Amino acid sequence: MTKKTSQAKGKSFKLPVQELSGKSLKTKSDAFLLAHNTHPTSLVLQFEIDLNSIVRDKYYLIGYLKSGRGKNTKFSKKITIPKSKEPETKLSLPADVLAFGNIEIPYKKLVKALEKKTSLTFTPILYPNPHAAYDINGVSYNPSPPAAPEY
Repeated sequence: MTKKTSQAKGKSFKLPVQELSGKSLKTKSDAFLLAHNTHPTSLVLQFEIDLNSIVRDKYYLIGYLKSGRGKNTKFSKKITIPKSKEPETKLSLPADVLAFGNIEIPYKKLVKALEKKTSLTFTPILYPNPHAAYDINGVSYNPSPPAAPEY
């Protein structure tokens, strides 16, 4: 008999608050420029779960720098975003299904957000339809809400 995680029970699960320093983002951006001979135009954020962990209801936010569209799209390697010292955010699930949408943020907005602070703080939030997203330095970056699943 397999042990059910809190995600499988439909009650709640935890997402860490994560923080990416401006210095780290600049280093990643410079590496992107060297690898692809172009500047990044956006940061694509995705959720990842560590399948090697014992408790499989721990999700993390990862990122990829991106430039271009269509056939000209170039991505960087995965950017890990370290956990913050703040406690994990516990999200209560309103249903059995939860969508994790990709979030694409223009690079210029990230640079502007870093003008006021030295780092980007990613705080998880839950929208009512239900899907999970992130608040970044107090600004909600809501991905386009996913459609209800068709069964």
